[in-house]
Amino acid sequence: MTETTEILVTKERLVAVPRGIFYEILKKSSEAEKLIYCYECGTCTASCPVVEIIPEFNPRTFFQRVLLNQKNVLTGVDLWLCTRCYQCYKRCPHKVNLPDLFCSAREVAVEKGLTDAGKLTEALKLLREKIPFPVVYSWLCLRPCEGRSVLDNMVVATLQRFIIDYEKEKTVPVPNTREERIAIMGSGSAGLTAAYDLVRKGYPVTVFEALPEAGGILRAGIRKCPLPSEVLDNEIQHLKDLGVEIRTKTRVGEDVTFNDLLREYKAILIAVGAHKTKKPVGCCSFEWVTAVESIHLPKAVKIIGKTIAVDPATLETSLPGVFAAGDAVSGPSTIPEAVAAGKRAAVSIRRYLGERQNE
Repeated sequence: MTETTEILVTKERLVAVPRGIFYEILKKSSEAEKLIYCYECGTCTASCPVVEIIPEFNPRTFFQRVLLNQKNVLTGVDLWLCTRCYQCYKRCPHKVNLPDLFCSAREVAVEKGLTDAGKLTEALKLLREKIPFPVVYSWLCLRPCEGRSVLDNMVVATLQRFIIDYEKEKTVPVPNTREERIAIMGSGSAGLTAAYDLVRKGYPVTVFEALPEAGGILRAGIRKCPLPSEVLDNEIQHLKDLGVEIRTKTRVGEDVTFNDLLREYKAILIAVGAHKTKKPVGCCSFEWVTAVESIHLPKAVKIIGKTIAVDPATLETSLPGVFAAGDAVSGPSTIPEAVAAGKRAAVSIRRYLGERQNE
């Protein structure tokens, strides 16, 4: 007979909880009690930007398996994919704090020997296939779980080993198989992600950055965390080695006009974000000051407040062939949200340029 433990879920009612994975997580976080009354509405998964980056990731089904005490639930790569951006928590009708539960689940998995650095390394390799800055992304968004030294020590050590292995790999340039040149304004999370996806599809891509160094909010982020700036420099160099041209100290509207871009490029992505950061907000988001008003956009590009109006399905602006993504469209957002937006923009640009896709 399965051993159970009673927990108080309301002031009037006790519920017997079977011993197992769920019980172990419950001991770490009282938030787990709310899972018993999950509506299974899917809001968490629909709100998660990581799902757009890695479609196989599904927070709702992950915690369904936790409730069912499935033995293999804490042994997979998906345990390490939550970035604690709290978008699911903000929208959950039950206010289930899934990011906290993911941290608790990781801690249980490490303590019980159900996962190890090898699984985290698998997650990092998966991220490397999807985004151009996997180490910085992971450092800012996958760690730390404050006050959980068991996790922090393992995550930091794994990332440090991954950095060493990553730097040893040689980048093979991607040949240009498409004639259509693409311009991207801004070298933050959205801009670099779009450039990464487009250059790997054979497009000539040029990124214009007004500041002396590329990286945008990512560079501001690593200044707040104990991560050498050389790590981001190396990841940006990897992007250049693939074939992306990055022009720093080049402000659109001053050093080059928007009309120049319209003449020379078949598609343009506006991915400007923050030029100033005040302080970090959570693990992977930052307060910002928009840069949209400083880039002298054509009047044909519709602006609403401080953000650019776009077609929500394609991210195309009111000017054909000109797209926008990231903070320039959404306002303040997290790094995973900006990455997801960059990926959506890359897909839309390819479709605009007539490429047939199987996506």
